[in-house]
Amino acid sequence: YYVGTGSEYITNVAFNTINNPSGDAPNGYTDFTNIETDVDQGNAYQLDVTINTAGNFTDHCQAFFDWNHDGDFADPNEMVDLGDITNATNGVLSATVNVPAGATLGSTRMRITIEYDNNPGACNSDHTSANWGETEDYTINIQSAAPPTPPVANFSAGATSICEGESISFSDLSTNTPTSWAWSVTGPTTLTSTVQNPAFAFTTPGTYSVELTATNADGSDTYTASNLITVNGLPTVTANATTTAVCDGESVTLTGGGASTYSWNNGVNDGVSFVPTATQTYTVTGTDGNNCENTAQVSVTVNPLPTVSANATTTELCEGQNVTLTGGGASTYSWNNGVNDGVAFAPTTSQTYTVTGRDATNCENTAQVTVNVNALPNVTANASNTTVCEGEAVTLTGGGASTYTWNNGVSNGTPFNATTTATYTVTGTDGSNCSNTAQITINVNPLPTV
Repeated sequence: YYVGTGSEYITNVAFNTINNPSGDAPNGYTDFTNIETDVDQGNAYQLDVTINTAGNFTDHCQAFFDWNHDGDFADPNEMVDLGDITNATNGVLSATVNVPAGATLGSTRMRITIEYDNNPGACNSDHTSANWGETEDYTINIQSAAPPTPPVANFSAGATSICEGESISFSDLSTNTPTSWAWSVTGPTTLTSTVQNPAFAFTTPGTYSVELTATNADGSDTYTASNLITVNGLPTVTANATTTAVCDGESVTLTGGGASTYSWNNGVNDGVSFVPTATQTYTVTGTDGNNCENTAQVSVTVNPLPTVSANATTTELCEGQNVTLTGGGASTYSWNNGVNDGVAFAPTTSQTYTVTGRDATNCENTAQVTVNVNALPNVTANASNTTVCEGEAVTLTGGGASTYTWNNGVSNGTPFNATTTATYTVTGTDGSNCSNTAQITINVNPLPTV
């Protein structure tokens, strides 16, 4: 090996687990073979050599490895050239060292050399005192390369039976430390991912197979679970009503269809009648045997009742007089007691009449009116004398009423001279303004001719 006499020297060697600082060796050589590291056949390692050129000088660095343990560094691939470095206090030269796959197992020597302005060589014997440099030796232990450990792919699924539109999370269970993942979910649609633990949303019903390929530097492995996932379609739910338009106060029954069980909003129970108070849209959630659910809606219109009125041409009349009843506030009207809307009739007794009015939405309401029928007064016709002589006075008075009027110019209670036999009619009117008549005949006897 070369023994230099100058001040250029190696200040540090880093190789695998070796990280050795050193100084200027007095005789240009240091034996560090007590420092060792393990390397594997077929693997690559980085070598970093730190150098002090002692000023603006150029040094060349080489590394030597006795791969076949034959005591020299003359065989192919036993020298690694790190190149030159100039004017450096702690300059670093680096190279990659490839351990041959056929390197002899066991301990062997690694030599690091530097020399001013020259290729130092492993065992240069012709250096003079004008050629400065340094050599350091280390021990490396060559081991069998570890067998490749490609991943063994495996995974678990958060669920295997779901409903359309739901998601499933998958967990990577692969061993041997994979570094990349390729997921493929195949079925009615195809889903892919490269994350380690993906989640997939399934929007199409059907059966799906799941495949995971796990990869690391030593290889890859694929695990397939055929027909693992079942995605159940959502039920086709219907929202049904006994009627979609009701009148205020009427009941309606809502029922769901297309599923197994049903729940309604707004406090409605499936198949149970209720009285809605306002126009509203009701939503039913139907759940099938796979526990999948869907919704449907139905709107129920609540029509207000018409404000019906019951009208009469008069509410006070006398027996035998006509009255006409008419309804208002709706479209059509029907009356009780055989009355026809807008047709006059003569009621015989005081009575309350009910009209039912129906509007354009087929909603109806009622109203009432009372018609009082007053009895006719029992009128009497009275005379002070029903037989008089011609020229004598007679007084007619009515009875049974409040006021009286007579025909033939007679005033009630006022005497008059009857000249001929005649029948007199009195009309009596009572406090209800009802009238009746009575008659009386006054016989007038002529005077004798004397």
